[in-house]
Amino acid sequence: MTSGVTDAVDSEVETADGPEMMTGAQALVRWLEAEGFEVAFGCCGHGNIGLLDALVDSRIRYVSCPHEQLAVHAADAYYRTTGRPALVTTTIGPGLGNTTNAVMDAMQDCSAVLVIAGDTIRRYEGTDSFQEVRDAGQAQIFEPIVKRAWRVRQPHALLNSMARAMNYMVTGEPGPVLVSVAMDLFSYVDAFDIEPHRRRWPTCRRLPGSEAAIGEAVKVLAEAHRPTIFAGGGILGADATEELVRLAERLDAPVVTSMIGQSGFPNTHRLYAGNSGSVGTPTGKEMLQGADVLLALGTRFGEIDCNSWLPDHFIRPSCQVVQVDINPVEIGKVFPVAAGIVGDLKVVLTQLLAATELGAREPSERTLGLVEARKSWRSEFVAAARNDAMPMELEAVIADVQEALPEGAIIGTGVGIRHHVGQFYQFDRPRTHIVASGHGTMGWATAAVIGAKIARPDCPVVALVGDGEMRSTSEAIGVATEAGVAPVWVVMNNAGYNIIGLYQKRLFGRTIGTEFGSEDNGKTYSPDYARLGEAYGALGFKVTRRSDLIPMLSEALASGQPAVIEVPVTQTPRLRAFGYWDANTYMKPGWNQAN
Repeated sequence: MTSGVTDAVDSEVETADGPEMMTGAQALVRWLEAEGFEVAFGCCGHGNIGLLDALVDSRIRYVSCPHEQLAVHAADAYYRTTGRPALVTTTIGPGLGNTTNAVMDAMQDCSAVLVIAGDTIRRYEGTDSFQEVRDAGQAQIFEPIVKRAWRVRQPHALLNSMARAMNYMVTGEPGPVLVSVAMDLFSYVDAFDIEPHRRRWPTCRRLPGSEAAIGEAVKVLAEAHRPTIFAGGGILGADATEELVRLAERLDAPVVTSMIGQSGFPNTHRLYAGNSGSVGTPTGKEMLQGADVLLALGTRFGEIDCNSWLPDHFIRPSCQVVQVDINPVEIGKVFPVAAGIVGDLKVVLTQLLAATELGAREPSERTLGLVEARKSWRSEFVAAARNDAMPMELEAVIADVQEALPEGAIIGTGVGIRHHVGQFYQFDRPRTHIVASGHGTMGWATAAVIGAKIARPDCPVVALVGDGEMRSTSEAIGVATEAGVAPVWVVMNNAGYNIIGLYQKRLFGRTIGTEFGSEDNGKTYSPDYARLGEAYGALGFKVTRRSDLIPMLSEALASGQPAVIEVPVTQTPRLRAFGYWDANTYMKPGWNQAN
């Protein structure tokens, strides 16, 4: 999906001429420094203490996390925010096992994360030694959820495996990789030579599309009457927002974004139609339905983004698709293509802009009406945003956060809140909206904002999360306090997993396990999140009136400390599903029976 082309992974660190005697861990850290790594997240254990000790003398910043899932989420967001990979280090067995969910998030959303885990001591392989996974097979567990996994058992393979992992991680479609190292190699002393294993990846990763493919695409686009652009996360990975804006204006093509790609196109631009999906925007759906040509840029056509690919809710069968992706496997995977271009989005869009056949078009009636159409459907949001009642409406919270934050602030969106943010928050700068859209782990944003804040220390970073999400990974507050970084968590508290509860009520007429409290006495239970923040060493605020939120958020941002702001919110959001998700069909009781 993305190209991961940022060249900041290279470094000016000098390495010795020829081999030096050192431990395997010291060699690893020297290599990491030489390749430009600046931060590592992880959790200590007997399986990785050799590597952690080598980090003591390194310029690489180490951020300790109480759970390895948090470490991967933070590293994931660090990459999304900067385009530079971060390291995650774990111990053997349960340490590495704790990363699986977060690694799947990184894989689904094309985020480059390097995981180095300790593994079984070579002498004891196959003996069921402490925390050994069947014949030192822990790396095999990860094969479906990383770009590639390596198991390192010999000193000479250590740096070579790292160099290959780096290549896999950042070239083509980025993604996480695992290097599982026999823990005795971390303390093994040998002559290691760093230099031969540096820069073992393409120095230029911006690959152009072939002339033939560009020509085919230009022909289809030039003949289009109602072109529409569907922009995924690849736009952000390729830093191609400027080129996307220019091409959209040239073609007079409305731009619809996926959830993860929302900040890849200015949301206040006249051609922005909104995001797509089951809970997307009506203007986005209308532009997709009316398209005779779809230019798909850096997207996997995920089910939620594409309304389960149903023609009545996404593109019509007659719509021609021009697809551009860095990964050739993605071309035509979901929809047949009239033209398929394999290449870096920034370069390919520049090639399309250079085509004289694509002359500038005058704004059409279709696109001239977009601004008013957006205003029309957002009117319900505006009405909710003006409501001063308590508990607050989610739309009012989003409106106040948008008002309080400067343009360019980074928003990390929780899984229960992401559709509200997608519909109503407006992002005008790239890489300012980070969200787990592919795998959608609850708890992702709570931890992810730590990585984003470390990456952008001078930028306001705010997590918009529900209370269910905060309960999942609340330890992240303590990580921020210990690391001296200052994100702000706005916790929207409705005392339950409300989105799932709404499904239960609609489909089954009752709930179980989605309302926080006792099923026996009906009493609602909710932690005091402001005091929880204080217990972790952060500032704690609790909104009791609508007028509290903006000044509290401003105070939190100005403090330079991590902060938690608890906001009571209603259980009846005004969120509307303008698209469709076919899973709704199969969750209904008796779906397989005749009507």
